[in-house]
Amino acid sequence: MTLRYFIKNLFTKFFVAEKTKYKVVSLGSGCDIKLFMINPLLPHYRTEFFDFLWNFDGGLKTVKNIIQEDFDGFSNSEDYYFGVHPKWDSTLNLKLNQNQISLQWHEKDISYYIPHKYPEIAFMHYPDISWIKTTYPKRIKRFKKFLNSPNIYFVYYRQYDEPINSTYVNEKDYDLSSKLDFWIEETIEFSEFMKGANKNFKILSLFALPYNFDKKIQKEFNFPNLSENVNFDFLFYKNLDSDNHDPIKKEMKRVFDKFLMN
Repeated sequence: MTLRYFIKNLFTKFFVAEKTKYKVVSLGSGCDIKLFMINPLLPHYRTEFFDFLWNFDGGLKTVKNIIQEDFDGFSNSEDYYFGVHPKWDSTLNLKLNQNQISLQWHEKDISYYIPHKYPEIAFMHYPDISWIKTTYPKRIKRFKKFLNSPNIYFVYYRQYDEPINSTYVNEKDYDLSSKLDFWIEETIEFSEFMKGANKNFKILSLFALPYNFDKKIQKEFNFPNLSENVNFDFLFYKNLDSDNHDPIKKEMKRVFDKFLMN
C-alpha cells in the first residue's frame, strides 16, 4: 500500500464513509451487499472473500461448511475447473408444471471458474484464474481474522427468485413459504455455529423481494426471537430496470441505518 493510497483511504474512512462501530462484512449470497451497500457507504473497504461469489444455492449452509473446512479448496489453480454451472446450463432438464417457471439465467452456457470442493459456487466476476489464485489467499487470511473480531457484523441476503439446494424451478407466486423457511433455518444454523467461535458476532439476514411486493409482510411476518446477535429484515428492490440503481441503494441505506449505525 503506497503512502498516497493510505492517506486517501484514511480520508475516505473518516470524512466520506458512513460511521459505524462495526466492521461490516458481506456473506453473500450474491454481490448486491457489496455493490449497493458497502461500496457506496463504506468505500474504503477492501473486497472480501464472499463479496462477489454466486452462492444462492447453498447460501449460509455453504458459508458454514467453508469456515468449518478452514477455507480449504480455494488457494490453488488446481482447486477450480472452468465450466458451466447449473444456473447457466442449457442441458439441465427442468420439468416445469403450468404454474412453475425456470430459475435459470436467461443467458445460457456461460462458463465460470467453479471450485471442485464447492460446485454450487460460481466465480462470476473472475475470468482469469491467476487473479483468483493471487487474491483469494489474502482474502482468506483477512476473513479468518474477522471470525475472531469483537466488533464484526455479517450481512447476508437471499432472494425470492434464486434456487435453493439445486432446485431450479419456482412457483409463479414465488413459493415464498418454503424459501422463507429455508432462509430462517440457514440463519439460525449459522448463528448457532458462530456462537461457538465468537460470542460477540452479529448477523443481519435479509430477504430480497420485488420492489412492488406487499410491504405488510414486514409487520406480519413472525421472525424467531433468537438473540441480539441476529436480526432479520426484508428488502424491496428486485424486478427494477437493470440501470435503475437508486431504489436499491435507498433500500440498502434504510437497513444500514436501522441495524448497522447503532
